[in-house]
This record gives sequence, C-alpha cells and structure tokens, in this order.
Amino acid sequence: MRRMFFTFASTLLLAAIGTSQNYDVAGNPPAVAPDTMSSRAAGDLLNSIPGPYDPNSGLAHNGSTLFVTSYQDGMALIYALDDSTGAQLYTVPISESGEFGLAYDHVRSLYATTKAVSSGQGFLRIYDGASGSPVTTYSTPTRGPVGAAYDGLRDVYWVCDWTDNSVTAISATTGAYIGSH
Repeated sequence: MRRMFFTFASTLLLAAIGTSQNYDVAGNPPAVAPDTMSSRAAGDLLNSIPGPYDPNSGLAHNGSTLFVTSYQDGMALIYALDDSTGAQLYTVPISESGEFGLAYDHVRSLYATTKAVSSGQGFLRIYDGASGSPVTTYSTPTRGPVGAAYDGLRDVYWVCDWTDNSVTAISATTGAYIGSH
C-alpha cells in the first residue's frame, strides 16, 4: 500500500537562488488524478519557475500564487507570481531589505516576514495582503529568525532561527511566544 503525506496546502515549495519549484511530498502535482500518480516518483521535478531577481530569500504559496521576497534596485519587494507560468502578477513593497522568511496568512490575507539582527531580538513583521502596509511587528525570542510559515490549524506563525537552531511558535493574533522546539 502506497502512503501519501501532504502538507497543509498539499504542496511542498522549495526555494533555491533564482528558481522556485512546486510539487507535493509524494512528487506529484497537487491536482493530479490518482490513476496518473503511478508514473511519478517521489522528488520528480514538475515545474521550475525563474525567480524575479537574484537573490530570492523567502517563498510562500496561497493555492494559486507564489510569493517571493527579493531586494532589487534599493527596494525590498514581495513578488506575486502565477504558479503555473511564473508570470509576475503584482508586487508589494515591504519595509526594508534583509527580511528573509516569508509566510502567507490565508485567514487574514496577511504576509509575514522575518528579520535577523546582530544583537537583541529579531522580529516577525506583518503586512496587509492587499496594500502591503505594515500592520504590526512581533519580537522573536532570539536574534536570528530567517524562515516563517503560517499554521492555520493552530493560528500561529512558525519561525526558524539560525542562531540557536530552533523553531518557534508565535501567536498570529497577539505575537505572544507559544513555545520552541
């Protein structure tokens, strides 16, 4: 019996400098009919979309759109790309360069980015999904947050930190520290 494991949106998204790749954990596109899955192997590359600029530092997905953070010509932006063609749909300016992680909160239509700092506490900055305006900023318990994901089941942002190798849950509504692994 073949076991299938799916991420929240049945899609695993991987970021590499200059490209974005889209496939599920079993190596299948999310909408493939079960009788056609047998021809695919785990880890098969289904699509490769050039990133908007180099370097790209964060990647999120909302079901049909890839969101990529990048810094170009003195401006930090979130690029919205069609996940089938890679066509740029729109951009959202964000506060500053160096915001690495990117999460999309589908419940509130918000973006969340992380920023590592040299001393003190890093932060998770929340942006309005329509306007790109900053909504709030939450401190992280350590100084090196570089990745983010939104967990709709628990209503938390998961933030990974390179300075202490932790993954931390932060409340999406209050910014309170929930716990770390």
